Amino acid sequence: MKRTRKSIKLLMVAATIIIAATLVSAGLLTYFGKMTVTADVKQSVVWDGDGAWHGWDDPLNWEIDVMGGCQYAGKTKIWNRGCVEGELDLLVDITGPGGPAGVTVNNWILPGDLTLILENKDGAWDPINDEYIIELTYNPCCPDFVWSMEGKVNQVSTDYVLIYYADQPDRFVTWGGAPAMALAYVSSDINGDISASGTTDLLDQSFPIEDDWNIGPDADYHTSDGYCHAKGAKIWLIPVVDFNGCGNVLAGWTPANYMFETDLVVYFDCNILPVSWIVEAYFLNDWCGPITFPYTIGPDEQICLIYHYDFDWAIQPGLYTIQTKLVPTP
Repeated sequence: MKRTRKSIKLLMVAATIIIAATLVSAGLLTYFGKMTVTADVKQSVVWDGDGAWHGWDDPLNWEIDVMGGCQYAGKTKIWNRGCVEGELDLLVDITGPGGPAGVTVNNWILPGDLTLILENKDGAWDPINDEYIIELTYNPCCPDFVWSMEGKVNQVSTDYVLIYYADQPDRFVTWGGAPAMALAYVSSDINGDISASGTTDLLDQSFPIEDDWNIGPDADYHTSDGYCHAKGAKIWLIPVVDFNGCGNVLAGWTPANYMFETDLVVYFDCNILPVSWIVEAYFLNDWCGPITFPYTIGPDEQICLIYHYDFDWAIQPGLYTIQTKLVPTP
């Protein structure tokens, strides 16, 4: 078909309009900026079993040798690294040749910090309602004894020592603490005030020790003194002059100047396993309610999980698997 000069001119004009429109469109911004964020998300709650933090894809596995009729206790720390609190629970599954009936599992929690009130007491061992009181805060499950103290004593400008006082089996005949373990040294100011903190290396020692009467079968401080824990360790704050640092026993006895425990406590060095029967004696005799699961853990909070296995005397021998899962609750 023969095109006229006029039609060719029209086609050229149309092409010019299309090209112009394309050029205009290409020159406009389709967005004013762009940001790309790559988030490397870490697991919020982890636990420590061997000096390293473990997550869901890195389980803890180890073997133990134990005799039927015996117990085993261990500990691990749980850390909520997240920014919000959440509720945790434990799921325990036991398999073995005799089934799960031959194994009893208990799990308890020690908080990241324990607070113990120390009071001066009268001759009947009752706290005196006055201005003299010390608040001791410490980490009960730590490689070192990490502590802080706030309060007031009745001896001004005096050097004090915080001690773990162990009672002898014949505690009304032999007294003085054996050992009366030194935990921290502090001083009161000119007003009798104490405000101090520190860390003490207890050289792989935990308390209470096994032969302390206060952890034994006859101890019942819930009945006698109204304590939350019927069994455990006594913590006192006494003037240094009454402490024999060489023999770790008391060198004097001036109880009017002492600050005594108002509950019994424990401390586990994280580098060594806790003694199983001490664990059972302390936690099973908690009349204020043991802290167990489910548990609401706060942001950046660390807790110490104490696990305790009791193997029946008549348990069928063989390999038993105790699997414990730490799970979030809805």
